[in-house]
Amino acid sequence: MAHEAAARAIGGAAYVLVGAGAGMSADSGLPVFAAVASGEAYRRQRLTYDQLASPTCLARTPALFYGFYFETLRAYTEAAPHEGYAIVRRWAAHAEEKTGEGRRGSFVVTSNVDGFFKRAGFADEQVCEIHGSIFKWQCGGKAAERGGACFELFSSSTCSREFYDPPPKETWVVDPETMKASPPFPTCPKCHGTLRPNIYLFGDGNRFLDAGTAKDNAAYNAWVEYVLSQLSVGKKLVLLEVGCGLRVPNIRRRLEELHSKCPPGTSTFIRINPDYPDNPLLCNPTIAIRDHGLAALRSINDKCSF
Repeated sequence: MAHEAAARAIGGAAYVLVGAGAGMSADSGLPVFAAVASGEAYRRQRLTYDQLASPTCLARTPALFYGFYFETLRAYTEAAPHEGYAIVRRWAAHAEEKTGEGRRGSFVVTSNVDGFFKRAGFADEQVCEIHGSIFKWQCGGKAAERGGACFELFSSSTCSREFYDPPPKETWVVDPETMKASPPFPTCPKCHGTLRPNIYLFGDGNRFLDAGTAKDNAAYNAWVEYVLSQLSVGKKLVLLEVGCGLRVPNIRRRLEELHSKCPPGTSTFIRINPDYPDNPLLCNPTIAIRDHGLAALRSINDKCSF
């Protein structure tokens, strides 16, 4: 029944908002949050994801930091968006055609940094990547020579607000036994300090260049404001949340906040999650589906009448 109800809501929606977490990419073979640093080399060294994805790791153990992100780059580059992305893009296109407003009919907000939604056909201006992207790199500042606990990690801040392409693939040399990269490590083209992904790291503070995410968030906020104005004249919104867990619940919170703002009866909130299909932070979903992303998306798509 839940899948049929979801299909009806999607078919009748003038606007579709997709909210996606790591569970959306899992069916492409990418790890969910809890499994990112689950390899034997990391377990042997008792390293966790939040330790690896941090400015502390970059400053004190750059071989581990770059080893982690080179392997992440490799995995994201070699993987492909699964069929569910095409299904979601099809639903978005249906809403865009239904309203006659083109790309204004749909939007994506995601905590994933893999760029899969853009690869699946969503335009840059339709996607808000709240944690950044691994395909954009930035200056990380110069690491301090004395990196002990009582000293600053970096002797300088980021030198500019520019973004760069990732390091070339031939430099992604990582020892599989230790997961450490081989020097020389990437450097900022301007100041020759560290170069790092434009991804929000644990403990990042103001070192993360937020120009890209600020632009994305501004586009998201403008889209939400416009859609709310249209719901008052009888149009309908579907909020589709896929694979968002509770450890970093930013996307769950955003969709719940928007659903709670919508006039009664104007929005349908669909949550797909194999572990936490309910578990509200602010409000319950309209339709809760306990399943993995791709399986649920296929089942709903089979029941769509358009």
